[in-house]
Amino acid sequence: MGDDAGTTGAFMREIEALSKLRHPSIVAIQGWGLEKDPRVQYIAMEYIDGIPLADFLATAKLDEGRTLDLLEPVVSALCTAHRRGVYHRDIKPANIMVEPEGRVVLIDFGLSTIDSSAII
Repeated sequence: MGDDAGTTGAFMREIEALSKLRHPSIVAIQGWGLEKDPRVQYIAMEYIDGIPLADFLATAKLDEGRTLDLLEPVVSALCTAHRRGVYHRDIKPANIMVEPEGRVVLIDFGLSTIDSSAII
């Protein structure tokens, strides 16, 4: 990561957002760090053994039921985030992962905003 204020701000927003959220369809944060050298920042997240929804959709044939199976966990994750005052702001197929067994996971909270007055 770079050392500019925008990158550090996105990094800190993602940490703050993910630290407030626990949901089976939201990537879990395992840890994070800022080193003395401002160019060294890291977030350790749960490993998602899957592919982006964008890639999945390029090859999948979806019927109504399978489409709902993919959407329901994303909507549930967003509802959980919104109840905690976290607004993702970058929902797109590249930020939704699909694991081989069917688990759907929302990732990349770097552009999120946080309403500190929301119920946590």
